[in-house]
Amino acid sequence: MKKLVVAAMIVSAMIAGCSKGSTEESTEKTPTLTDKLIGTKWTAIDDIAELIYGRTCTTSIEFLTETKCQQINIRKTNFLPGTFIEEGTWRTKGDSLYFTIKSRTIGGVVSGSVLQTNMNTVSGGKRNYTKDY
Repeated sequence: MKKLVVAAMIVSAMIAGCSKGSTEESTEKTPTLTDKLIGTKWTAIDDIAELIYGRTCTTSIEFLTETKCQQINIRKTNFLPGTFIEEGTWRTKGDSLYFTIKSRTIGGVVSGSVLQTNMNTVSGGKRNYTKDY
């Protein structure tokens, strides 16, 4: 009989231990959009710069900290080639994000590995960035 009571106590302790572990998992913080963006880089073809400078131009946005970002413009052109970096700030509001570079604020929404912005393109569409890392 004592063995049966001891066995029941062990089983009860195991069940209590399992339920405690699952409770801890369910209280984990779900990452916010800000958490998901810090340390990432997104790149798009800059068709407006290509129209002005010719050849290949890209623009990247890198989210460095909770509030700081940088824009990286790369021009592989014969006219004014080079890499140009400008610092900026960013913030999120719900599912949207806003980044400001040189007093110009761009809004966007992240969907998987695509950042869809409200920035116009030459063709009349909107600029979409693809996640690099």
